[in-house]
Amino acid sequence: MEKTIYKAYEPAVLKSLQQTLTEMSDVLISFCHEHDLTILAGFGTVLGAYRHHGFIPWDDDMDFYMPRKDYEKLLKLQSDGMMAPGYEVQWQKNNPHYYKAFASFQKLDTSFISEELLSMPAQDRMHIYIDIFPLDSVPDNSFWANRIDHLSNFWSKMMVLRTNVPIKAPFKNPLKRFLAETPCKIIHNLLCLFRVSYSTLLKRVDFWRRKGENVPSHRVCYFGEFHTLSGWIDSDSVKNPIDLPFDFIKLPVMANPEDYLSREYGNDYLELPPPEQRRNHMAAVLDFGKQNLRNERSA
Repeated sequence: MEKTIYKAYEPAVLKSLQQTLTEMSDVLISFCHEHDLTILAGFGTVLGAYRHHGFIPWDDDMDFYMPRKDYEKLLKLQSDGMMAPGYEVQWQKNNPHYYKAFASFQKLDTSFISEELLSMPAQDRMHIYIDIFPLDSVPDNSFWANRIDHLSNFWSKMMVLRTNVPIKAPFKNPLKRFLAETPCKIIHNLLCLFRVSYSTLLKRVDFWRRKGENVPSHRVCYFGEFHTLSGWIDSDSVKNPIDLPFDFIKLPVMANPEDYLSREYGNDYLELPPPEQRRNHMAAVLDFGKQNLRNERSA
């Protein structure tokens, strides 16, 4: 799969998208509090709250963490038809074409389809979304922690390779690109040939990332399609979150967010990265529910 890169939105479009996501976050946080579920901002959403008191200026998504037991309760609430009106939590159980190794909170009657997903089926189920990542225990034993990390990463990447997204290796050299892309295409064809479902692959992911549940551990993290051990969170920091201002709402984040941010983004996390290092998801189709906006990219 081609890596997401930075492409500029029209300013008014980006502002409307960020406002919509902030409103969605407010609904999600309130829903979780009503049902006694712990939820914390994650990844760039924490960075935005800490550094900008809102979005990273070019960002177009939001991420949240939930401890495993609360994450599973959220999925059950969706299965039982108890979700906030106008929203749904999507994962493989209610959308067999859903390819991510984590769930997402989506606003119905909207659309958000990134350029790389234009070849995917079930585009009518691709709404403006917030990703929700389960937090699993990181064993104190470094061997087991790394084993869980690598095998969760492997099976999560199998889920990505199962998709119809074109595989484009980031190499200019034709031979290097061929050598990188060919095994991926072979794996994709085999997964399709044997009709391996996303649900089956997710079971393998969860089998490994939940391996730390019954061993000594004082940390949690999201195990998935990228190596994430550097983004661990102390378990006590999850149990005792703090609030940071984020535009017109407050976001719950882990206690001591400075420690998390320095490990996840480096000690210079307060500095803006140069343009060539900026990333977003770039919607090719964006529908706020009232009008369909096909974003015109800046030259």
